[in-house]
Amino acid sequence: EVPVEVRSGPLVQLSEADYRSLYEMRVSTGKLQATVQAAVRTAEQLKDQITDVKTALKSNTAPDSVSKQSDAIDKELADILKKLRGDPDAPAVADDKRTEEPSIQERVNNVADEIGNVTSQPTELQRSTLSLAAADLQREVARINVLLQRRIPVLNAALDAAKIPWTIGRPVEVMK
Repeated sequence: EVPVEVRSGPLVQLSEADYRSLYEMRVSTGKLQATVQAAVRTAEQLKDQITDVKTALKSNTAPDSVSKQSDAIDKELADILKKLRGDPDAPAVADDKRTEEPSIQERVNNVADEIGNVTSQPTELQRSTLSLAAADLQREVARINVLLQRRIPVLNAALDAAKIPWTIGRPVEVMK
């Protein structure tokens, strides 16, 4: 390994501790962005899975409870996705008349953009925005994990019991 010495420019008034703090915030913000993306992708895949289930249920007979389960999961996924990435179907509004709160993804990405190429410390508002977004993300990830670990397996078992043909997310069986 070759040691590298990094020196600040004469016009930049940041101490070593300030540089470290800015670096750590950039790294933690990048990790938060990656987690948001993972949560969005997982929720979208679950949404596709439930869309398949609902299509299969329309052309097959199953107890009403199975349809209610899939509808409830579908509704919860829509709410999770709205909180994570916003509502893509929301009507366009004037910039000064936003009708909904920014999504978790918007808040994290905005702060990442703001601190990405600066030579000043993050503001208290930026720190607070990230802290609140991280707490909101943690709540939504917990909801996704409950779906993945509990509710989807219960729905899949109900689909199998009702002899509903294969849908995404269920084990494939060789037909005889």
